[in-house]
This record gives sequence, C-alpha cells and structure tokens, in this order.
Amino acid sequence: MNYEENNINWQIGELVIHDADKKVEHMLMKVIGINITEKETIYKTRYLFANNSCNQRMIWSNDKKFLHDPKRFDINPKNQKEGE
Repeated sequence: MNYEENNINWQIGELVIHDADKKVEHMLMKVIGINITEKETIYKTRYLFANNSCNQRMIWSNDKKFLHDPKRFDINPKNQKEGE
C-alpha cells in the first residue's frame, strides 16, 4: 500500500483512483457496484479511459482501502467524461 487506507464510503457513479495506479486523469475508475460484508467493503470498478474496448468493459473488484479520492492528487473528477 502506497498511501494510508481510504475510509470514504463511495457511492455508485463516483470516480476514484486506485492506490497502485499512476495518479493521472486517465487512470480514473468509476464505481459501478458495492458488496458490503461484515469483514470488508468491495467495490466493483471500471476504468473510464481504457486503451481499448476490452479493457473498458473489464470490471475490477477493489477493497475500499485502496480506492482514493482523485482530488487528493489534484485530479478534478468533475471535469472528466467517460471515454474522452
């Protein structure tokens, strides 16, 4: 883990950035699902700017602790639109 654990409870549709990814706009992910258990919160995410249609359809399962607020890295997710 590169940064302290995230403690934000994300909502479907919000944009996040993974702890291990380069902190640039084209690495933003969109939350598309949530699975909460007693032990963990797992988010289903998809990259907004995949380099091909296969990657754009790929869904990732990520623990809440790894998904950070892009604004923390000076990335304004409000200006981002999927696939641009």
